[in-house]
Amino acid sequence: MFKTEISLIIPIYRVSKYLSKCLDSLLNQRFDLPYNIILVETASDDGSDLICEKYQKENCDKVYWFHYPKRYSVSMARNLGLLHSNGRFVSFVDGDDLVEKDFLSTLYNEFLKDEQLQIAFSGYDVISKDGKRKKGFSGSFCGRGRDALKKYLLHQPRFRGYCRGGLYRRSFLYANRLYFDPEMSLYEDELFVSKCLFDASRVKFVNSVAYHYCYHSSSTMNTSKDWLNPHLQCYKKIFSYIKKTDFEFASSLFGRCFRAQKKQLKLDCKNSFVFLDMSEKELFRKCLKSYKEI
Repeated sequence: MFKTEISLIIPIYRVSKYLSKCLDSLLNQRFDLPYNIILVETASDDGSDLICEKYQKENCDKVYWFHYPKRYSVSMARNLGLLHSNGRFVSFVDGDDLVEKDFLSTLYNEFLKDEQLQIAFSGYDVISKDGKRKKGFSGSFCGRGRDALKKYLLHQPRFRGYCRGGLYRRSFLYANRLYFDPEMSLYEDELFVSKCLFDASRVKFVNSVAYHYCYHSSSTMNTSKDWLNPHLQCYKKIFSYIKKTDFEFASSLFGRCFRAQKKQLKLDCKNSFVFLDMSEKELFRKCLKSYKEI
């Protein structure tokens, strides 16, 4: 594998309908420096493996396909991608999403301006299954990761904890042993990003929408029956990670249910209550009790 500046890590499982468009958007970047695309495909049975093989043959100096006959979670697939990566920087992209042509150059240039920068995030929007674009998040921020984490968890629900759409200094991830929790099948990226923000001394959110999250009927979040319990588990793991280093800061984040957290938990209840055999209000009361116990 050739040395490169950026490794783009893509976990692949049953995304054959969308994968070619995703890869085309990544191969058509306005970026002059070398970068590669790491495809971690785990037991796909819908033809995704054939698409991976095709793109690797056509782009042998840029696309690297790693096939695993066993089905792994998205967390494990991304961790495997990190092990295979060799870029100074890494980025995570989902195989059914799209990026703008200046996605890499926009984020990479931020690191050229600031040698202390450890993570840079692009803004994103949401493309619905009927092709309409909806507002996601786009805003400017530059400073300590902990300040960004506080904004996300306490104040701004749109200040999302998605791992995709970001560029990470790989040495920072390795030095802090930051990886995806294989126990988490939902909100694994929120947990990962929260840990990254807590450990990062300098991060930047760029006011430019260069990442497009494509929402469709087979999306993980759209097929999940229970959103609430995984999110509570995510909060618990974030709290446990932070309190080891700074208990006071952890308490300030989770000491009570703040507006942004409460709004997110209400959304989880709305999406989960029909599967959990209780009313939405009953579920929310139970949810707040569980939150306090955490």
